[in-house]
Amino acid sequence: MAERNAGQQQQGGGGLRENVSTDDAGQLPTGAWVNRADGRLYRSVEGHSLVAIQSRTLQEFTRLSINPYESDDALRIMSARLGVAPQF
Repeated sequence: MAERNAGQQQQGGGGLRENVSTDDAGQLPTGAWVNRADGRLYRSVEGHSLVAIQSRTLQEFTRLSINPYESDDALRIMSARLGVAPQF
C-alpha cells in the first residue's frame, strides 16, 4: 500500500521531490529514495525488482532524484538539505 503526497512535491536538483508513505519499500517508483526516519538510501529502477521490504507501519520516503544512478555524494547533499541525516 502506498500513499503519495502530491501536494508536497518540490522541484529539486534531481527532478521532482515526491513524498511516499508505504509499508513495502519494494514498490517505490523509479528513482533514488531516502527513508525519512533512518536516512537509508533505496534505489528503484523500472524493470528491475527490489526485494520486498515489509514493515508493520507506514514508512515515509522522499525521492531525492528521478535518476536512480545519481552519485552517492550528490544524494548525501540532497538528503542533508531535507534535514535527513544520510546513513549511506
